[in-house]
Amino acid sequence: MPGLIHRESADSDETDERQIRAVVLLLPAGRVEAEALWSVHDRARYLWMLKDGHFLLRDRDGLSLGDAALELKPFLHFPGPVLWLEMDPTQQFLVTDSREPMGTAARPGDVSSPDSAAASTVVDGQKPAEQPDMVLRILRRDSGQ
Repeated sequence: MPGLIHRESADSDETDERQIRAVVLLLPAGRVEAEALWSVHDRARYLWMLKDGHFLLRDRDGLSLGDAALELKPFLHFPGPVLWLEMDPTQQFLVTDSREPMGTAARPGDVSSPDSAAASTVVDGQKPAEQPDMVLRILRRDSGQ
């Protein structure tokens, strides 16, 4: 995987996609144990280290769980883009904020959504269905519930 990573020109409006090169090194020898090239599609934070040797990788509306071999497995999928994620100090709970269109039917595997009927306020003269809903969730990391 040595070499240059492809980047779009600075004036390109096509996408915010960027390539992330991940490397696991064996210390103190400095030997490469695993390598991966990930594509993420925005400029927000994308990586959270976990205490058990795993990590979370965020891209758009999904979180993947990775291991020391840089193998990724789908972990959580949201109905809209994840804006931020935080964990409690024990890493038992995830706090997420996502932007989700109201009234959108959940797809199989999506984390559960709040009842959209409860959010019926008109904002800036627009009906609720026209406004993306900001959804704050507190989830158990072990189950995603």
